[in-house]
Amino acid sequence: MPCQIIGNMYYVGASDITSYLITMPKGHIVLDGGFVEPAPRIAKNYRHLESATRRRLS
Repeated sequence: MPCQIIGNMYYVGASDITSYLITMPKGHIVLDGGFVEPAPRIAKNYRHLESATRRRLS
């Protein structure tokens, strides 16, 4: 499950890949997206996080 680490930094990784999302007013950055295989899971975690915290990510 995605979760806030600190401030505008969130964990959005898959079970075997650690990936972080840094949110900013002009856009977001994913760090350590890993390989192609976990990309759908990272995207799903981002969407879940966005719906749960819409005010912080918009």
